[in-house]
Amino acid sequence: MSRLALVLAVLLIAFAFPPQFATGWQPEDVQLWYFWGDGCPLCDTADLWLDQLEDTYPDLTVVRLEVFNDQDNLNLFKDMMEDRGRAARQVPTFILGYRVWVGFNDDIVEDILWEVEHRLETPHFGDDNGHRLPPADGGTPGRTISLGRWISWDLSARTVLASTILIGMVDGLNPCSLWVLTVLLAIILNTHTRRRIAVVGSVFLLVTAAVYGLFIAGVFAVFALIIHLAWIRYVIGLLALGFAVLSIADWFLEGKSIAISIPQRLRPYIYSGGRDVSKPRAILPLIGITALFAAGVAIIELPCTAGFPVLWTSILADAGVDGTTFILLLGVYLLAYLFIEIAIIASALITMQVSKLQQRHGKDLKLVGGMVMAAIAVMLVAVPDAMETLSGSLPVIAVALLVSSLLLYARAAQKL
Repeated sequence: MSRLALVLAVLLIAFAFPPQFATGWQPEDVQLWYFWGDGCPLCDTADLWLDQLEDTYPDLTVVRLEVFNDQDNLNLFKDMMEDRGRAARQVPTFILGYRVWVGFNDDIVEDILWEVEHRLETPHFGDDNGHRLPPADGGTPGRTISLGRWISWDLSARTVLASTILIGMVDGLNPCSLWVLTVLLAIILNTHTRRRIAVVGSVFLLVTAAVYGLFIAGVFAVFALIIHLAWIRYVIGLLALGFAVLSIADWFLEGKSIAISIPQRLRPYIYSGGRDVSKPRAILPLIGITALFAAGVAIIELPCTAGFPVLWTSILADAGVDGTTFILLLGVYLLAYLFIEIAIIASALITMQVSKLQQRHGKDLKLVGGMVMAAIAVMLVAVPDAMETLSGSLPVIAVALLVSSLLLYARAAQKL
């Protein structure tokens, strides 16, 4: 856990000495784009509400564009949604700066009202010469870190890439998967053949990633259909929070709670499968038997790690990600998820040694994962847009890691 403490120390230093942000203020023109369709029942209700909104906020400009019968409006709708990394799939849709709302319900009304009031009360960032700074990729200006003349990073750009990497890496701390991999490598190392280790390790990672990827894609497909329902976000948050509580309780109660892990009755089959993989055979049969073993293990492991895919896919669905963008982000997520396992295999190839994950280490990893999962679940319900930006997701995960580190340190101090 010393490496985890080092990472936390770096994060704490970063937050203790934050970079300087650009200053200079300009008033913002608040313009709400409203795309609707002729014959849409929700649009009729939204129209009446917008009339009241304009009366309440005279400084707000509402641009109403019908898209079913006007091709130019439809093309503009598609372009504006694409600029924000989303697809123009349904109406009514509201766009305000980088924010997008699809559908019409009480939650959307409350969120739009908050955004309108916030923008009318808050000046807009400008440069040192007083010129307005346009948002990059739909982000909110004024949250840009400059690392020199050629490098800058907009922390508030509404992209789920940062959350994808962060959640994927924390998901990779899955004790079930790490235990199986270290057991398999420990058995294969007895052959003293780097080629066999490389083949088995590569096939194992590819197959488990493929099965996991299919599972995640299925979850995302479901959420993409129902994410517009106002209550679904609370259901997802409670479901993930349930997974988190079980993981955290397993650490506190020392195995006296319901554990999310590989059942003891299945572990002998895993050992048996690992020994079968280690038997001398040609490359093609070796690839086949390893693939079958990996597929079975990946299915068994799904309950251990289902919480993070549920959270991540709900964030993507809520952000309107679909098609090619989802496939690319899924690839990034799986690479982040496999990062630790790739490092373990690389270390085994170099040193021809591997340490099997102990039960104590597994519980510690569950605590870390459970804390992060709980933090994200709470944010998903309370501030759903926070996880779509680096400035929102990084502090959430950093705080969860800090709390986990303090608990691990306290437990270690008690045993001294």
